[in-house]
Amino acid sequence: MAFTLSSAALSRLVVAHDCINANPETLIPTWEERSEAELTHDLRWFYCGGLGIAFLFMAVISFARGDHPRKNERIPQKYRLALRAAVAIVWICLSQAKELNSLELIGITASTTVFALAVDVYGMGREDFPREDTDQFEHRPVNRQETVIGF
Repeated sequence: MAFTLSSAALSRLVVAHDCINANPETLIPTWEERSEAELTHDLRWFYCGGLGIAFLFMAVISFARGDHPRKNERIPQKYRLALRAAVAIVWICLSQAKELNSLELIGITASTTVFALAVDVYGMGREDFPREDTDQFEHRPVNRQETVIGF
């Protein structure tokens, strides 16, 4: 439900013309009517709060699932979950930042999402797994006829 609330608010944020170079006349008439010159506190709370609550509960569900820790993880799961919770709390508090416009708000949440995802993917990798083992592949020149015919 929190993602639904956040996505509904996002649909209003993307048409807002609160940025310096935003021109509401460039929108189609339907969206021009819905475009807002200033973001309301409710809209900020729906977007940031909904996104933060959803992200926080994803971390809680991941913690409660009780997966056995994998061997040789680069970053243990408890630290990755703590990062998720910290990002979620930052997003919830971000709704109070009245000086941010819609573009900055969406940019901050998108970049911290990418950061949390990158840390999660890197952290789940195994430390002892070889980065690149090319000795197992046969290296031979490719004949152009083989690639054209498919043999």
